[in-house]
Amino acid sequence: MKFPIGRTIAYSIAGLCLAAGIYFSLEARPKLREFDEWRKDRPADIQVDLSQPGEFSGKFVQTCDISHSEEISLIVSPEAAARPDSAKLPENLRCTLRITDEKGGESFKQEVVGEDLSQYGPQKEKFVLALFRPFKRGNYRITITITQGAPALRGVQQRIVARYLICGFDKWPALISQIYGFGCVIAGGIIAVATAVITIVRKRRRRAQDQPA
Repeated sequence: MKFPIGRTIAYSIAGLCLAAGIYFSLEARPKLREFDEWRKDRPADIQVDLSQPGEFSGKFVQTCDISHSEEISLIVSPEAAARPDSAKLPENLRCTLRITDEKGGESFKQEVVGEDLSQYGPQKEKFVLALFRPFKRGNYRITITITQGAPALRGVQQRIVARYLICGFDKWPALISQIYGFGCVIAGGIIAVATAVITIVRKRRRRAQDQPA
């Protein structure tokens, strides 16, 4: 069955819109899933003891490079964070944070001074040691070198944890793709339905005109 040119063009446009809508919708799904995973991801999570000089090292797996920032924190036990003098836990601490790639190249380095951390106290059981822009994805290694320990941390459970600071703006690429997909599907559906309705109306008019008075 051969359609008139106008109807063929209309249905072709509707088909392209529907195809584009499906493409954008499928493209958005893994991005949204990845965004949710980034919010839970911990590039590094290492048990440490910052109460005395020493060195700790562990894996740093970078899976996100679009978050507006990334942080490395010292996490203490809930009991330690609830102490009246919890802000003084990292006092006297002197340590260096280093992140190196697989070839040994330095991607990040920062000196940490305990007195600076004590000014703000723990934020929900954590002391933020460093904030930085995320570097490219890949496998790295984090090393914490303690040159001077914090005696108040002796006997306290401690972990060095890294996480991504994700906000709504970081989700926009996925949301825009999803909006495009939804919009294209709606546009394609409207064009297809409108073309079908116009075709039916025209056929009925022709039949009415062809019938004898």
